[in-house]
Amino acid sequence: VIGGVYPFLDLIALTVAMLVLLRRSAYRFDSRLALFTLGIMAQVIGDVIFLAAGHSGSFENAEPLYVVNFLAIAAFYGSALMLDARVQGREYADRNPPLWTVIAPYVPAVGMLVMFVGETYIVGDGQAESVLLAATILVGLLVIARQAVAIVENRAHIEQQRDALVSTISHELRTPLTGIVGYVSLLEEADGSLDAAEERRMVTIVRQQADDMSRIVADLIMLARGAGNNLQLDVMQVPMVDLVERSVYVSGLQPGSVDIECSPNLAAFVDPGRMQQVLINLLTNAARYGGPHRLVRVAATGSDLVIEVHDDGEGIPRRYEVRVWDRFERGPNRLNASVPGSGIGLSIVLAIADAHGGTANYRRSERLGGACFEVYLPGRASITADTRQLAELSASRSIRPVV
Repeated sequence: VIGGVYPFLDLIALTVAMLVLLRRSAYRFDSRLALFTLGIMAQVIGDVIFLAAGHSGSFENAEPLYVVNFLAIAAFYGSALMLDARVQGREYADRNPPLWTVIAPYVPAVGMLVMFVGETYIVGDGQAESVLLAATILVGLLVIARQAVAIVENRAHIEQQRDALVSTISHELRTPLTGIVGYVSLLEEADGSLDAAEERRMVTIVRQQADDMSRIVADLIMLARGAGNNLQLDVMQVPMVDLVERSVYVSGLQPGSVDIECSPNLAAFVDPGRMQQVLINLLTNAARYGGPHRLVRVAATGSDLVIEVHDDGEGIPRRYEVRVWDRFERGPNRLNASVPGSGIGLSIVLAIADAHGGTANYRRSERLGGACFEVYLPGRASITADTRQLAELSASRSIRPVV
């Protein structure tokens, strides 16, 4: 029994240790680790072969398969020789755990239960019954323990999301609200001492801050309603040049800081308010985390619409490329309170793209070298020869921030 168990205990112990230590490591596909893993596999194969030889006869006369054992020794020795070698680590995107990791703990329990029932009611072997019963109880306890750990982790995750939501609301609304209260107080205390230009400037700032608050509230309401699951769209044909220019203006960016590449004949069947929300969120991110240059590119691939927002910043670190689409995820700035942001802008972009039947993706910008966020909407593009009438139609139905 000891001879049959110890190779698997070794394998389990080493596998668990490597998973725990290397799961988030940039060196998990290191060549040294590959050699070490090969050595482990060869060692286990050699132990199992020796066990099988001894079980069929006697362990005194059993001969190990020396070729496999020598391979294991060579792999271990090779990984030791390479220990001081400089190997550059690769960064990998963090992803949510796959479904099989949730189901896997239940497979042994179900298998044990089936075997136990079969041995009890078909074979009727009493010794097998006791062994299978003990094994089933053990696996059941392991599954229960795993579920307890998962419940604790889920509770901690929910608490973290709730704290993030409260912190987001208080932080995001406090900044524009402070500006509104301050400028309104100045206007009340002025008693006509300010000239008309100064009053207009203050009123404009108050209006901009109020628009920021309305966008934040709209995003939070959208998330509370389940993001894009029940999102209602008001689809119409919209000239994309007008939509992009209006989005740049509403976002508060200087027009000269954003280059626009869009055909004047390009139109799209979209919800103009929601697509403006998408562009504002992407432009705000580009201004907040990127450099001084931005590029908005809108093009048609057949009947498909492609919207890209480029910047010349540092881009998103690879480990956060998938996580940034989650709610309240701010990537490398998740703990940096000096950088503003709620972490819900990209989740809103993804929800609106999904409601239009499209997708949203991230890649490194081949144009400016920073980040590039792409919204792909299949079957939404249209080319029109006369855009003047279309522009007049769009102007008659003014596009405003969604509230």
